[in-house]
Amino acid sequence: ASRLHRPLAPHASLAHPSAMAMALAARAAADARADEIDAEDRFHRLEQAPVSLRQENGELAAERDALAAERDALRAKERESEASRSAAEEARRRAEQQVAALTREKATAADEQQRLLTAASVRDEQLKFLERQLKEANAKVLELSSGAHEATEKLSRAETAQRSGAFE
Repeated sequence: ASRLHRPLAPHASLAHPSAMAMALAARAAADARADEIDAEDRFHRLEQAPVSLRQENGELAAERDALAAERDALRAKERESEASRSAAEEARRRAEQQVAALTREKATAADEQQRLLTAASVRDEQLKFLERQLKEANAKVLELSSGAHEATEKLSRAETAQRSGAFE
């Protein structure tokens, strides 16, 4: 409520006009002093407002700077994470290529091994065939050697007989 609408003090006499005027004057002076005090308070608060605002602005600027630093740190971590992910992806791709190359080499080696086993088997068969032929040839050589030996002996006896017949 406004100070002008406050009731007068209960002891004030309404019957005496000068008392009423004094009461109203005292009330007006008190109200004026209260308004003056309120105005001074508002003035001091307004005087302090720039200091408070500067302090709050400084706090907000510090908070903004801290948030910007945190954002920059998070972006740096994100870049590092992306670089790590890219490196891991590249390593995975190289490993897949190595696995594919080793798989091809293994298949080639298995094919080569099979080819060598087949060739060895063919060579074994050829060797067995040659061994049989060699045995047969050796048997013929022995047979021919034996025949030649017998023929030589017969020839030698015949020559000896012929010499003996010539001497007789």
